[in-house]
Amino acid sequence: MATTTTSAAELLAPGFRTIFFDKLQARPEEFSQVFNIDNSQRNFEEDLQFSGLSSAQKKNQGAPIQFDDPVQGGKVRYTMDTYALGFRVTMEMMMDDLYNIIAKMPAKLATSLSNSVESVAWNLINQGFVNTTFTGFDGLSLFNAAHVYLKTNNTFTNVQTTPVDLTTSGVKQALIILGNTKDDSEFPSMIAPKWLLVQEEQKHIALQILGGTNEPFTANRQINVIGTAATGLNIFVSHYLTSTTVWGIIGQEHDMNFFWRLRPVFDDADDFTTKDALFSGVARFQIGFGDPRGTVFSQGA
Repeated sequence: MATTTTSAAELLAPGFRTIFFDKLQARPEEFSQVFNIDNSQRNFEEDLQFSGLSSAQKKNQGAPIQFDDPVQGGKVRYTMDTYALGFRVTMEMMMDDLYNIIAKMPAKLATSLSNSVESVAWNLINQGFVNTTFTGFDGLSLFNAAHVYLKTNNTFTNVQTTPVDLTTSGVKQALIILGNTKDDSEFPSMIAPKWLLVQEEQKHIALQILGGTNEPFTANRQINVIGTAATGLNIFVSHYLTSTTVWGIIGQEHDMNFFWRLRPVFDDADDFTTKDALFSGVARFQIGFGDPRGTVFSQGA
């Protein structure tokens, strides 16, 4: 398939005042502001879970010390996928385009590849409630009420007990869940909140919840204890979330990982036999997680 003087005939005719092409400004890169970004030199990368030890026990005089062992858990593999797109145009079309549109098309490969990278990366959250595409060390989805402490085999949750919409009380409960984070030995741990992740349609609600010094949606002028000033929690709007109701809190530390095997590379060449111009873009990367801690999400009511 190639772009020819037949398939784009209007670009050969004079008289158009303007052609609507590439008028919209692209959004800045989003995924790299949220996910852990790393580079890979292999076909796949693997992470392994390993627990700490139990609490120290009281030792009576003359009694032997009790010994404990760490526990080896599951592992996750990040196998690198390849994404690519090409564009072909005939020599005649390149020569006869009066509006210089075809000459700009190869640059649009970067836009297409960028959109693929963002869409794939944010699928970790878009599919975070489903146990099929991405699973962690315990074999469960990223957002799940049955995650397992490796050392004790007890369970913990990083979802709302009852799914709630983005509200003041919902954010409070999510902050409590994050604040109660424990490690695999069930020792209290600390992960500070960083992002309140929302979709564009929820941005204004998020601004009301976090933006003021007084608690919103109430006649009382009590202090807003979950606002940015009090918690350090900031709003991040993702334009690649497929649900208009999902929202969540992401901590300063989390295990949502993005591996670059090959950052976008663009090439061009001429087909000797046809004189067509060929353009291509390719990248290799993978997304995934092992440990769900540092994320607390709700699908909405």
